[in-house]
Amino acid sequence: MSSAGLQIQNGGDARIHWVRGRADLILSFPPAADERTRIDLRARILGWGETSLPLLRPSNWWTLPSSGALEGDVLAALKAHCGPATNSGRTETEPP
Repeated sequence: MSSAGLQIQNGGDARIHWVRGRADLILSFPPAADERTRIDLRARILGWGETSLPLLRPSNWWTLPSSGALEGDVLAALKAHCGPATNSGRTETEPP
């Protein structure tokens, strides 16, 4: 998000001026069948917004929906780094 922010109409006459954003990624690697490891990835996207109306909120951080792009990019990078899995449970770049 740029420092200039993004104006979004949010019902009525309220406007939110988005100042900055943050993404929290949570990765876990539980075991899967056939000696493989599954990758679970969850993203939490937050935006800091200043509103034109007073808020009864403890914080100006707002939880925003994810488009899935960040999660896809991270999974693609993991696959590129680790190599695609084969039926043997080893990666294609790993020696037998």
